[in-house]
This record gives sequence, C-alpha cells and structure tokens, in this order.
Amino acid sequence: MPLDVSIDKGVVLHQPVVIKSGTKIKKDTTIDAGARIGLGVTIDKAVRAGKDLKVGDRASVDKEAMLGSNVTLGARTNIDKGVQIESGVAIGDGTHVGQDTQIGTASLIGRDCDIDKGVRIGARVILGDRVKLGKGVVVPEGTVVPSR
Repeated sequence: MPLDVSIDKGVVLHQPVVIKSGTKIKKDTTIDAGARIGLGVTIDKAVRAGKDLKVGDRASVDKEAMLGSNVTLGARTNIDKGVQIESGVAIGDGTHVGQDTQIGTASLIGRDCDIDKGVRIGARVILGDRVKLGKGVVVPEGTVVPSR
C-alpha cells in the first residue's frame, strides 16, 4: 500500500484489497475482500462495500453509502450520502448519483449521467451516457434509457 494512503481508525479492510496512491478512507468504513481502489479516491465515513468493489481514479463515495458485491464505479464518479447500490451494478466515468438514491441489482449506468437525489432505479435497468434523472424519479425494472 502506498505511503500517501490515509486510512482512519475503525476502518475494516478484508484482504486482499488493492488501494492506489492518494486514497483516503474515513472512519467506520468496511470494505470486503477483492476491492480495487484507484488513485486519489475518497471514501467517507460509515460506508459499507461488498466483495470485489472496483473504484476508478478520483471517484468519491460519501458517508453512509451501501455498495453491494461486484459494484464498479468509474473514474470521477461521485456517490452522495446514503446511496444504496445493489450487487452487480456498473456506473460509468463522471456520473453523479444524488443523495438517498437506490440502484437495483445488475443495472448499468452510463458515463456522465446526472442522477438527482431520491431516485429509485429498478433491477437490470440500462441508462445510456449523459442521461439526467430529476429528483425522486422512479425507473422501473428492466427499463432501457438511450444515451443523450
């Protein structure tokens, strides 16, 4: 682990975990085995992450987020407070996911999307690149939204 990685008291990392330079993981966070965390990532306090998490460079995960197993967050992705992401979800580079949003199992979210707070995305949803979803929108299971 690089010397410039900052891991606060109370963080639990189940090995093996790969953490690249400049990453900060704040207190009371738990990350299961198999995680691969990129350069300059910030993971705030009380985040829970399942097995095989993949986080791209300069992404951020705000406090109290819950990430299931096999979740992939692209580079520069921003996950706000209280977001719940179920297993098998992939989120593209530069996407913002607003506070208290829920994303269902095996959904694919494109690059540079803007998802406002309180959005509910069902299982197996596909959002293309640059999709914008307003506050409180509900996207039913299996929906496909093309790129913009």
